[in-house]
Amino acid sequence: MRRGRRRPPLPPPWLVRGCGELYRACVEAAGEPDKVLARAFREDGRLGGEHRGFVADTVQGMLRARGLIEAALRHVGGAQEQHAALVYLRARRGIPAGPRDAELGRAIAAAEKETHRIDGFFPDWLRRALPGGDALLRAMAAPPPVTLRANLLRVSCRDLADWLAHEGIAAEPTRFSPWGLTLESRANVFRTEAFREGAFEMQDEGSQLVALLCGARPGQVVVDGCAGAGGKTLALAAAMRGDGTLVALDTARFRLEELRKRAERAGVRNLEIHEAEPLILSRFRGRADVVLADAPCSGTGVLRRNPDIAWKLEERAVARLVDEQARILDLDAPLVRPGGRLVYAVCSLIPAEGRSQAERFLRDHPEFRRADAGRILKSAGVDAGGLVADGDFQVDPLRHGMDGFYAAVFERARSAERR
Repeated sequence: MRRGRRRPPLPPPWLVRGCGELYRACVEAAGEPDKVLARAFREDGRLGGEHRGFVADTVQGMLRARGLIEAALRHVGGAQEQHAALVYLRARRGIPAGPRDAELGRAIAAAEKETHRIDGFFPDWLRRALPGGDALLRAMAAPPPVTLRANLLRVSCRDLADWLAHEGIAAEPTRFSPWGLTLESRANVFRTEAFREGAFEMQDEGSQLVALLCGARPGQVVVDGCAGAGGKTLALAAAMRGDGTLVALDTARFRLEELRKRAERAGVRNLEIHEAEPLILSRFRGRADVVLADAPCSGTGVLRRNPDIAWKLEERAVARLVDEQARILDLDAPLVRPGGRLVYAVCSLIPAEGRSQAERFLRDHPEFRRADAGRILKSAGVDAGGLVADGDFQVDPLRHGMDGFYAAVFERARSAERR
């Protein structure tokens, strides 16, 4: 008789309770869950010790499954924090819930019926705004893969895979990006020698493809107008092979400081970092071969990684973000030289932030025309089938297994005057 796979044992009560309490703290916190977890690990040695990985994975999983958990808790009495963790561990990890296993099993069955097996917590307005229906919402609640981008200034993608394998971490090439590797199982890559030597950055495949759309080459002037902590900036630096001028702009000094540290580790030597202000913008007016406008957005494309966005984002905030995106595009457009390229990107799946924004830009800027994102990706060696719709880059977790992104590429007419 063939035996089934043995189910893992229930963790000790204090650990289950700790996960439940951290879950509730993350739900109620105004800030980001990662900061809540980091503070807990500093303050509680037990949580931050050998159980750190289990706690982090469990709490993040619980946040993605908030809809299921909250529905199940309505059918259970007693200590809600501990039961929240037990619901998740039983429903999504296959771990028996001890003496209350049968009761929690009934609660989970009732919750799955109520939620139509959509684990995530999505307000009604967001459900209406997101394309893709229930299938996309289910994909948003799945754990994302761990994807790395090889730093071509240090190492090739193949050599990085060999390096990681030598350190006990198996990875395979990403499906589309020629720069990427996906881990076969979760591992703490930040403890590796490869990371310390700047051989890679953690970066979703969709984000890598946005950087590829820029078509940055050695010798060019390239501007990242909303650089943040620099994930795409560093990808552009690698594409430029250290030759040319790469300019990173942002309004937040603390993010630029993080970029400075990451650039040092990555061996980037052709990077200028500035706070975005009129004087700096005027220096590069009409000079840039490529400008990337990776604008602030709703973040609805990265709900797998930041599930709290779903219940913290307000519908009225989207309209403000759309206005801010339009302002940024209007500021960045004059930086592009005649014949140069402007790439607009958002990690959002809401059409008002995507194609509608691109159409508005083209109406207001007749000196630009839309370029075919599929053609650009194909020229970079990417099989772009299914990544492009109506000429623009559009990906999501359901269809492509990567974070949700929209990107449009605009090229300035060669005859355009430098106004």
